[in-house]
Formats: sequence, C-alpha cells, structure tokens
Amino acid sequence: ITTSGATLNGVVNPQTGGTSVTTQVQFCYSSSNGKDANGNLNNGVTCTDITSSPIAAGSTDVNVSLAISGKTAGTVYYYQVKAINVNGTTYGDVMTFTTAFTLTYDGNSPSTGSVPATQSGSSLTVSGNTGNLLRTGYTFDGWCTTLPSAGDTCTAGTKYLPSSTITLNSNQTLYAIWKTSSYTLTYNNSGGTGSGSATASPSTTLATASSLTMSFSGKTFAGWCSVPVDPDTACSGVAYSSGTSLTLSSNTTLYAIWQSIV
Repeated sequence: ITTSGATLNGVVNPQTGGTSVTTQVQFCYSSSNGKDANGNLNNGVTCTDITSSPIAAGSTDVNVSLAISGKTAGTVYYYQVKAINVNGTTYGDVMTFTTAFTLTYDGNSPSTGSVPATQSGSSLTVSGNTGNLLRTGYTFDGWCTTLPSAGDTCTAGTKYLPSSTITLNSNQTLYAIWKTSSYTLTYNNSGGTGSGSATASPSTTLATASSLTMSFSGKTFAGWCSVPVDPDTACSGVAYSSGTSLTLSSNTTLYAIWQSIV
C-alpha cells in the first residue's frame, strides 16, 4: 500500500473441467461501500482484468493480484475479486485497504532554506531542519501541527521535535516553529572602568555609560563603536548613540567612545 495505490490480492478456484474452459478474473474496487442486494459493490465501481486473466480450467486455488494506482492518499477503498466462466459469475467478500497518509512540512515564511521531503505511512519519525531553513531574527524550534505566528511556541497545536515519532490518522502538515532569537550584547569600556551586557531578543536599546557605571578619568562618553576604538579617536566602524534601538543577528560587542573633556 502506498499513498496513491495498492496491490490487491485474492484467491480464485475455477472449478471447471476441460482444457477449453477458462475463467475471466477481475478486481472491482471503489471508494464507496455501496452494495447491491447480493452484497456486491455497486457504487462508483471500477472492474479491471488481472494481467493473467483469463486463467485456465482446473479445480485448485489460484492466487491472483492486481496493482492499482492514481488513488487519493489517506482514503479507504473497498474491493472484491470477481470470477466469470460458464458456470456464472462469482464475487468474493468485500475487503478494504487505506492508502497511506502523507506528512508534509511547511517552512512558515522562512528567509532561506527548504523543507524536508514529504513522508508517507502511519507511524513516522519527524524530520529535522534538513534543508537549513532560516528566518531572520528567529531560531528554528521544531514543528507544530497548526500554523504558529513568528515567536509563538505552538500554543494552539502539538509540538514535535526532530526525531520524535508522530502517528498519523489523516494527512498532516507540520509547520516550522520560529522562536525569537536572543543574543548577548557586551559593552566594552575601551580602557576605562566598569562593564556591562544586555540580552537582545533580538532588539535592545543601547545603554548609557553612566547606567553601566562605566567611566574614563578625564574623558567624556561619546557613544558606542562597532569595532575597538582608542580614546580620543574617531570610530572607524559604525557609531551608535545611547538610546538607539539595535537589532542583533549574533552575539555582539560594542566599544565605548571616549573623548577628552575640553
């Protein structure tokens, strides 16, 4: 059984004599369990000859099979074997099979990367972030059975971590969970005294030197620099003023800019 088909199996006994008598064998199948007065499928039924039909005369059981495809995943189908010869038409019992369910993955608005391949079955191992999905400002945190908003921890669904087991009773989509990224912002005193740090999730407001009890004798604080900077030297990187909102994408260090008091 696959997501789109199955191999149907049955047993037919022709119960005929004489080499010229043959038996035509078909499998009849449908997604409906509608039956006639004799208990045979009669609603939306397709009947297809098996490859080896007709079968020769005889009085012993013959195993017969038919592979069908083009069916809908996660759907119950009904089938029965049908044998036709000079003695009449005989139907086997109505049997059922269910095409395999599918497990698909949704990246939930990633910036880059690709989702894992679709899986099929009933009990499956959940894939990890095999396609390196990324979303700016967020960290991948597993999969959710409902679509979570960015920063939501799957409060409305069931969360599955990579390598966990999921049991399917229907086709299912798992959506990427994006946890707000947290980074450490370190304040370097550039040769002065005092220090500090902050957690950015992923944004933070830049502190003042005084709030960090940071100072440099004989000099005044003039902001922050993205690269190391000597006292009384202009910032050769990106300069930031205190109170500025800064969004981080990694752990970051800013360096105090000190200027002599004139």
